[in-house]
Amino acid sequence: LLSGCSFVGNSGVGAGAVILAGAGATFDSCRFVKNHGYDRGGAISSSAYYYYDEAMQDYVSAPLGPVSLVNCLLSGNRAVNNYSELNMAGGATVTIRNATLTQGDSAGGNGLYLTGQATISNSIITGGVSLIYGASLSADSTCHPADWSSYGTGNITADPLLTPAGYLSASSPCINAGSSLFAPATDIDGVARPAGTGVDIGCQEFLDTDGDGIPDNVELTAGLDEDDATDAALDTDGDGLANLAEYLGGTDIHAADTDGDGIADGAERATGYNPAWPTRIIYVDGAAGADVNSGLTALLAKQTIGAAIAACQTVSVENVILVAAGTYSGAGNRDLDFNGFDIKLRSVAGAAGTIIDLEGAGRFLSLSHAETLASWLDGFTVRNGYMASCGTAVHLDGASLDIRDCVFENNNSGRQVTYEYGTYWTDAYSTAAVYVKNAPVAITGCVFRNNNSLGSYNEGSGSEGSSGNCGALNLVNSPDSTITACDFIGNRGVGAGAVMLNGSDAEFSSCRFLRNFSPWRGGAIGAAPYYWYDENTSESYTAYGGLRLSNCLLLGNRSLNACSDLSLGYGVPADIVNCTIADGDSPDGVSADFGGAATVVNSIFTSGVSLSYGGSLSAGNTCHPTDWSSYGTGNITADPLLTAGGYLTASSPCINAGTSTGAPATDIDGVARPAGTGVD
Repeated sequence: LLSGCSFVGNSGVGAGAVILAGAGATFDSCRFVKNHGYDRGGAISSSAYYYYDEAMQDYVSAPLGPVSLVNCLLSGNRAVNNYSELNMAGGATVTIRNATLTQGDSAGGNGLYLTGQATISNSIITGGVSLIYGASLSADSTCHPADWSSYGTGNITADPLLTPAGYLSASSPCINAGSSLFAPATDIDGVARPAGTGVDIGCQEFLDTDGDGIPDNVELTAGLDEDDATDAALDTDGDGLANLAEYLGGTDIHAADTDGDGIADGAERATGYNPAWPTRIIYVDGAAGADVNSGLTALLAKQTIGAAIAACQTVSVENVILVAAGTYSGAGNRDLDFNGFDIKLRSVAGAAGTIIDLEGAGRFLSLSHAETLASWLDGFTVRNGYMASCGTAVHLDGASLDIRDCVFENNNSGRQVTYEYGTYWTDAYSTAAVYVKNAPVAITGCVFRNNNSLGSYNEGSGSEGSSGNCGALNLVNSPDSTITACDFIGNRGVGAGAVMLNGSDAEFSSCRFLRNFSPWRGGAIGAAPYYWYDENTSESYTAYGGLRLSNCLLLGNRSLNACSDLSLGYGVPADIVNCTIADGDSPDGVSADFGGAATVVNSIFTSGVSLSYGGSLSAGNTCHPTDWSSYGTGNITADPLLTAGGYLTASSPCINAGTSTGAPATDIDGVARPAGTGVD
């Protein structure tokens, strides 16, 4: 029995925090927070235990005992391979009552691995659950994203609306939704159940006498009055955050620096750091630093970024690297890997003053160990990368990255080789400056300029296999990626000039695609389905992905074969809202080819649009040279009267001719809509 214990920031191969080898255990009112498993089981793993019995002269296995979690909170645990919370091998019997298992992360995307009989009640589980080797599941009054009605009664699928600390917010659907049949008498903090008309689902019972959104026990601990709702708006600890904002943000109402790292909670929140987890900064200075230094102060800075990353191989802190202005090159500043640890890699002087020169000798970053969007690349110019495949500057495979305010320029792949029988292209397989596979990426405020993936036409026509290459960004089976306020200028690739989507969902907002070029199709963006074979299931799969463009300008893009701007393959849907696509050039005169269902609203096309592979088009309030009345209402054929930069002139017929339905609140430059009597 382990009661009232906290397991915080531990790491290991077999499990992040606890291994039960031929053993059982009951965990009562325990917390497992930000533990890290290098393989499976971010928090707890169980397995059989084999030993040699002298009397029997043979190896025998110790029987697995039952594993129980009661009133427990498992939050923010990670597994590099799979199963961020529980890896219950060996047929372990598992009981989970009034527990909250949330915010886990693993490359496999699952939270629980169950191989025996599992009984779950009154619990919140936000990650995937795998039932393997004949495992059975009985679940009642439990909150999970999937429909668990076949496993029992009272289960709900709604978002539990938890705070970052894993506690309930006042509007959580889990409040009063549990069953008293399975509930312990008190919650993880000793609050009596039930507090309302019914027991709450999860480890916490939400009692809020004054209805201010802060539970009574939290108010009492912070010295507030549980009968006075006005104190929710106060800033008791003077950290710049109101008391209610602190509770909802997972920080301590009574401590200006919740995690004790010397940075006030409000300052950390404003910077994007985690105010509930201690931040440690490692400094890098290429001119004045030395890799033998600790890096813990600017005066003791490391010299290379690689040495700073080596100092960040821990989950006990939030790892931040601050890089001083300068140009960084050489072996210690390329082909770097976070090795599964979330690291915020930032510059002090921004992209203009912090240059990563790869000298044609490799790429900058290669992440493939389930790093999350808590990892950053912020404020660098990355140039002169060269790789024969995948990312020429940044390569992500099963890993995410939040890329902010960076410049990627002159990163290349592809070269010509001459043999006695002719000259051929090589070294350009599925390449781009930034390559992302099997995970989402977030890119904001970046510039992709003059990146090149060169090759022969047939490299753009088949495989990831057919995905080909592109100059700037290649997304392969990447779900829910967001690209915001980025410029793609003068990039070149065979599969597409700037961006390829291969079975990937991506939203581009307020982006500019200018003068990109493909010697094949899709001067700006290309998309195709992604096909793969899963050896675990022995099944073949197809992902179509989808493209959303909002507030984007595509201007002066070119292709030598077809589709100057967009070439979207079989079954790939598109949603285009308030975009301008103009002055493209291709032999077929087509700007965009849609191979799936396309919806276009409030947009301008100055060249042709074609439909392939059974693609369809719905268009409203859009300006196009030909009559689109058969595709929807409000479409116009007049000359849009654009400037050379793709902006409206004062006499443009597109002014006030749009619809407010679905229109973004602001335009590409942040101007509020509508500016006149209607949306432009």
